Amino acid sequence: MLGIYISMGISVFAADETRLNIWLFSSPSNTSQVLQRELRRPQAVEMDNRGNIFIADTGNDRLVKLDGQLNRIAVTSGWGSERDLMNSPSDITCDAGLNIYAADYQNGRIVRFDNDLNYLWSANLSSFDEQWEYPLSIALSPWGELFILEENMGRVIKLEPLSSSSSVIGGNRPAGKSLFGGKRIASDDDGNLFISLPGDSSVLKYDVYGNFIKRLEFNIKPLTLDFGDGYLWVAGEDELICLKDTVRIAVNWIDDKLTIHKIIDIAVNMGKLVILTDEKPYIRQFLVSKSPSGIEW
Repeated sequence: MLGIYISMGISVFAADETRLNIWLFSSPSNTSQVLQRELRRPQAVEMDNRGNIFIADTGNDRLVKLDGQLNRIAVTSGWGSERDLMNSPSDITCDAGLNIYAADYQNGRIVRFDNDLNYLWSANLSSFDEQWEYPLSIALSPWGELFILEENMGRVIKLEPLSSSSSVIGGNRPAGKSLFGGKRIASDDDGNLFISLPGDSSVLKYDVYGNFIKRLEFNIKPLTLDFGDGYLWVAGEDELICLKDTVRIAVNWIDDKLTIHKIIDIAVNMGKLVILTDEKPYIRQFLVSKSPSGIEW
C-alpha cells in the first residue's frame, strides 16, 4: 500500500487509514477510430455536469467536445491567436453554468467558450504582468474565481470574477512557496486549491485566499489531479490515489486497468472517471461505485 504523508510546518504524520473502498467499473465506450486518427498529443480532459467530455487536442491546437458515448459533437477552429484559434492549449475547466475555459499556452491567454465551443472572450496574462506568459493549468472556485498556474514565474494568478483585478499565490510572497515544476491545479467544493508538483512527489494545498495549508506527500509523482463528488483524485503515470479529506480510499479495479501505462490527465464528475492516456484510444471511462456488486453512488 502506498504511504501518504501530510506535512504541516516541520511535522510529518501518516494520513488516516481506513477500510473505505471505491470500485471502478470499466465502460465499453472508447474513442472512435476516426477520432483516434485525428487526435495529436492530447494533454487535458474535462467533464461537465451533463456528462459531456472536452479534450485539449494540443497537437492540433483545438478543443474537441464529445458526448458521453464519445461521439464528437463540436470542435474549435485550430491554430492561431485570435478568437477561438489557439496555440498548444494545455488545460480545460468548466463552471456550473457550463462555460468552458481553456489555457491557451503559447498565446499566453485564457479563452472562454460556451458549452458548444462558441468563442465568448479571452484574457491575456500580459495585461496583468508582462512577465506572466505561459498558462499551464487552470481551475475555477465554486464562486467563479479563476486560478491560473503560470509556468514562467512559478506562481498562481487569481483573477476575480467580473473584474480585471488579480493576485498571486506562491512565489516570493510571505509564507509562500515557489511553484516551479507545478503541473496541475484543481479546486474543491470549499474553494481550496491543490497543486501537483511531480518533482517533489507532493501536492500543495492552499485556501481560496492563497494561504498555504499543507503538503501531501506521496511515493508516486503526481502528474495530474482532480476533485469530484467530494473526493480528491491524484494520478501518477499508471496509478490512481483517492482521498477523502486526509483519509486514503482504496481504489479497486473491476476487470483490470485496461493496460493504462501513462496517464496524462483525469476528470471526475457525477460518479464517472475519465482517464486520458498517451496511447490510443486515449480516452478510458470508468463508473465509480461504493459497492463491489454494482453501481452505487
